[in-house]
Amino acid sequence: MQILQANINTFQQKSAKYCGDFYIGCELEFYVFASLAPLVCASQEQLQVFLANVPNCKTEQGKSQLEVVFTHTDNFFELLNNINHTKKLIYNLANQHNLWASFAGKPLNNDCGSALQFSLSWLAKQPQESGFIENFYLPMAVALLKKTQENLAIMNVFKQDYLRYCPKANQLLFLEHKNTSPVNLSFGYNNRSCAVRITNGEITKRLEYRVASASANPSLVLNFIISALNFGLENYFDANANKTLTKAEIAKFGPIFGNAFDKQYELASMC
Repeated sequence: MQILQANINTFQQKSAKYCGDFYIGCELEFYVFASLAPLVCASQEQLQVFLANVPNCKTEQGKSQLEVVFTHTDNFFELLNNINHTKKLIYNLANQHNLWASFAGKPLNNDCGSALQFSLSWLAKQPQESGFIENFYLPMAVALLKKTQENLAIMNVFKQDYLRYCPKANQLLFLEHKNTSPVNLSFGYNNRSCAVRITNGEITKRLEYRVASASANPSLVLNFIISALNFGLENYFDANANKTLTKAEIAKFGPIFGNAFDKQYELASMC
């Protein structure tokens, strides 16, 4: 936690000249099973146990898959505590009702993966500042993508979790109009097929990092995210570093306006 706090302090100090307040939210997906041998998905009645007792819990697109949404906050450690408390609550509810809760990234080969998705939001230094998405959010997205491959072990606890990034499996889910996981290093505006999604609405502007599996340790994932953002600040914003983010570097990752699975984009695979 001390390392995370130090990274947060560094980011807030270095980013202060470019943006104001910094908020983080989270979405955590999981599956519920009535049996493990053989594997049997929970019924709607069994899922109701979690929907009624876990705050901000809702159904997701996978069969017997649920999601918990954590509100954006500037208290990062409180968010981490809430995530850990919620996971314990889910495990306890499952145990009390003879069910199995799974935070594995890919418990079902033919259905949606489960993600631990952090959402980052900044306020522009000047409320009416134009181009803040391109000037700040976009370099932060590129920094995250550049550091992703070398940190995939942080995002996936189990070997099977890497199946979340399988192109063929995700293409089949896409055809079924189900949520997919990222399969390559890409960003896009309001594009859920990308590893980093930048939302650019009139009210909501945020950067979603969609790579981590639900099995991952939230503290480690958040520490990676902040470290990657610091990398971006040091290399793309610091005048003393004498480095800038070129259009060619950005083009390696997007923006993707269609389906990020399309081979025409020639993107680097996730792993």
